[in-house]
Amino acid sequence: MNIAAVMTGLMIALSLAILLEAKPLNSRSCGGKAADVVFVLDVSSSIWPKHFREHMLTFVHEVVDSLHVGPGVDQARVGAVTFSDEVWLEFHLNQFMDKDQLLERVAKIESRGGNTDTHEALEFVDLNLFKEDKGARQNTSRIVIVITDGASRKVKATMQAAATLRGHGAAIFAIGVGNKVNVQQLKDIASQPSGEFVFEVTNFQALDSIKSELVNRTCKVQITTTPEPTTTTTTTTTTTTTPTTTTTTPTTTTTTPTTTTTTPTTTTTTPTTTTTTPTTTTTTPTTTTTTEASTTTKKDPNMNDGPQGDVDTVACLNRPADVYFVLDSSSSIWIHDFQTNVLGFVRDVIDIFDVSRESTRVGVITFSDTPRTVFGLDSHVHKDELLKAVNKDNVLYTPGLTYTAEAIQQARMNLFREGRKDVNQILILLTDGQSKDPNATVHVARAAHNDGITLFAVGIGEGVDTAELHAVASQPSEDFVLMVDDFNSLTSKKALLAARTCGSKATLFPPVKPLKDGDSSRECYLQNADVLVAYDSSMVGGIVSTQITSTLHRVSATLDAWNTDVTLGTMTSPDCVEQQSAPLSSSLVFGKYVNSVTRSQTSQMTRVLKSVRMSGFSAKNGHRVSAKKVLIIVLDPSSTSKLTQLAQEAAKIRGDDVEVFVVTSGRQGGQLVQDMVSEPKLAHVIRLPALDFSNYAYASDVIVKSLCRGEESWQY
Repeated sequence: MNIAAVMTGLMIALSLAILLEAKPLNSRSCGGKAADVVFVLDVSSSIWPKHFREHMLTFVHEVVDSLHVGPGVDQARVGAVTFSDEVWLEFHLNQFMDKDQLLERVAKIESRGGNTDTHEALEFVDLNLFKEDKGARQNTSRIVIVITDGASRKVKATMQAAATLRGHGAAIFAIGVGNKVNVQQLKDIASQPSGEFVFEVTNFQALDSIKSELVNRTCKVQITTTPEPTTTTTTTTTTTTTPTTTTTTPTTTTTTPTTTTTTPTTTTTTPTTTTTTPTTTTTTPTTTTTTEASTTTKKDPNMNDGPQGDVDTVACLNRPADVYFVLDSSSSIWIHDFQTNVLGFVRDVIDIFDVSRESTRVGVITFSDTPRTVFGLDSHVHKDELLKAVNKDNVLYTPGLTYTAEAIQQARMNLFREGRKDVNQILILLTDGQSKDPNATVHVARAAHNDGITLFAVGIGEGVDTAELHAVASQPSEDFVLMVDDFNSLTSKKALLAARTCGSKATLFPPVKPLKDGDSSRECYLQNADVLVAYDSSMVGGIVSTQITSTLHRVSATLDAWNTDVTLGTMTSPDCVEQQSAPLSSSLVFGKYVNSVTRSQTSQMTRVLKSVRMSGFSAKNGHRVSAKKVLIIVLDPSSTSKLTQLAQEAAKIRGDDVEVFVVTSGRQGGQLVQDMVSEPKLAHVIRLPALDFSNYAYASDVIVKSLCRGEESWQY
């Protein structure tokens, strides 16, 4: 055999593998890398067969189609099991080496029904799937992908089975679908860090949004299996100090081409060896550090950054601005991409700004399930200090869903509190996917526009909803939306974003603040309060009920941003089957409230108020003894003929030391509506034109304005 030819071929394959690994899903990102992949699919009764067929199997089909499946040593093999209260073997790793045949078999997997015994499925995989006679290979990444929509019946057994499987060298990804998933259990099942191995999606349709990232992460799984001690030559390479130099071939002359395919195999040596033994003579592995550098560099070698340095800095000199970066850290983003590429991009852009207390100030917010202000505009007013603050230990990766609306709202409120008058106010949103509630996101963004805030939207990867970004960004959107193919390409946009930021004119519309200017606009007089909102979902219907709950979520987030120590809950129609009351809870918990409503047939408002009086402000419903009690009644006077009875119930509630507001459409109801509220009457009647909650941001601002004003500002 011609050794030189073999070496040349290996180097070509290695180069292709490196190039392919940097490409998106449809570029066969795992080409040149072997992997044994087993899908573990929940087929219990809680999963609708239609969703299983159309979404879960489609997801599996597309992930498999992205793998380099085949019989070769550098190709992927796929196995699958399904489970409920039994486990069914669908196919072994070596059963389908042809991708077309494999995909045909995936399409035939059936939904079966039953309970959720996840532990049995994991035990079955450990005992039966990763066997050499069934297609499993040594020195190959072993990957298990669990997809479930519920909690396992036996938690401890599931944790033990997962730990055993991981201990045998398998990397476990856990994908939770829907709102019944036990997130902690997913983290217990998955490999560590859980931020890289746990995915959460709201429903089966949303599985499509994570397929690219799942494939990318499986390609980066490190080999942790220990080969059988049948080869005595493997111990000759245990002295290397870099993690990429542990070759499994006995010939040290081939270390360079083989290290990338076994990059993480730090456990390929026998358990008795250590990484510090100084007796070996193989110093050549140090040359392999060059291949590692080529795969971890932040800069895309094919990228042209354009003009940088002094040109950009000069463009930003003497350009005062208040800038908030709003960074998506949801589960669809790999932790490495967030910590390296996203934070690196933020630092690069900041480095171009003219940072000082008088010029440009910068704050950072991260978000997934909930927004988190990392630091505000006044926290770091010197560039060196600011750049040091943007690090992975300070700007934490917090996986979860993508609640973009809440993050924009928090940034908006932060700018309102901290921002300087007559200075450009700018939000820079970085995200890789569609928001959890696109309508709410657009509404909040428009409210930010109306506040005079310029909003840039940076979309990363193919999972981004381009239409949503253009709706969120300032206008004309083509000047305020930037798109990149992947996280590595972010740095190519730093100069463009900085230049546009420095040259932007933020006040595109007359600013509309949620509270009055002056002292009262900088604080909320409602402190330490439990706020209940009562409405008749049977009369307003499902769509309006959804709009109300979305509005109330914005109210809760706003009050939370103002540090008011306010909890918020709802009381609604007792006989409405689908719409349930939400207990008093924090902004984060209330944000999880699922606004699923249907229409009932008769008005229940009197009964709603009776429920408020009997149990609304009880300890069982979350009321805090020391907290002020506040009730907001959402009322369309034209929808009921029982205003007198409602006024009587409201009077009884006020007698229990409850401050009562009414949100109503106009002046209908007259004196009877005023009889329902606390003194002063006019200050407690909140006028919302047409009782229209469709503009969540506007409606929430109207409510917050009424709740937060002090008695000295109650002048009509």
